Amino acid sequence: MSLTRGTLIAMLVAVSLMYNFHADWEIVRLSDRQNVGFAQMMSDAEHAGVIVVGETHDKKLHHQLQLEVIRDLKEKKKPIAIGLEMFQTASQKQLDEWVAGKMTEEEFLRVYARNWSVDWQLYRDIFRFARDNRIPMIALNIPMELVSKVAHQGFSSLSATDKKDLPPEVSCDLNTSYTEFLKRTYTDIASHAMSERFFIYFCEAQSLRNNGMAYNVSRYLQSHPDTSVVVLTGILHAVKTGIPQRLSQYRDVTCRVILPELPEFESQDALLKEADYVVQ
Repeated sequence: MSLTRGTLIAMLVAVSLMYNFHADWEIVRLSDRQNVGFAQMMSDAEHAGVIVVGETHDKKLHHQLQLEVIRDLKEKKKPIAIGLEMFQTASQKQLDEWVAGKMTEEEFLRVYARNWSVDWQLYRDIFRFARDNRIPMIALNIPMELVSKVAHQGFSSLSATDKKDLPPEVSCDLNTSYTEFLKRTYTDIASHAMSERFFIYFCEAQSLRNNGMAYNVSRYLQSHPDTSVVVLTGILHAVKTGIPQRLSQYRDVTCRVILPELPEFESQDALLKEADYVVQ
């Protein structure tokens, strides 16, 4: 098939924009505080069994970074899957149907709306790329009604029936390092002061989600040991003391954490404990 001049120009512009997009990023490798290029970062990350790419949900540039990480791995013919905070495990069947091309976008949007309230357009390119390239997508999140109950009433409020909807061995055990991280960042995620009791409930809800998502990543890797999982999740879950630390309790796997912005930290040493790369 011959290409028209207009089509060829459009393709060249798209390629140019992609490379300029990479060139505009400032990427810091935290292990030695060195600025590196996107290719350098990915040459390291591609060897990890789990690559966690954090996001602030409503920031388009963060999702562009996630897509470029996925695209790079796919171009290298790495076997990959995409783990999603945005979907609860009950929707796995619908995710599989989407990736298999058995569901229209209009049909899938109804499934998406039941799981996530953030604008579909911010995620659309990622989901379409996964579908077009048959990249498995994994629903990682636990039932949100349970998360909400813990956030308002604490983990102890869950009944035996509630706990049957959680993965086995999943609890809300608080680790000190993650709780301290949340304390440092809490003013950025709460608009008003809350009692210590409700802060603990908040920490329990976050830890419960970290534990559940880590378990679901581990379960996927158990049946797909040669696959690398790219986890897309909010920064509060992406940090090393979040999902990666919980994952280490289930499986011996190398993780790389890429954050698209710099949370507030008291020191660079504290930041090093939470991420491998920061991309701005």
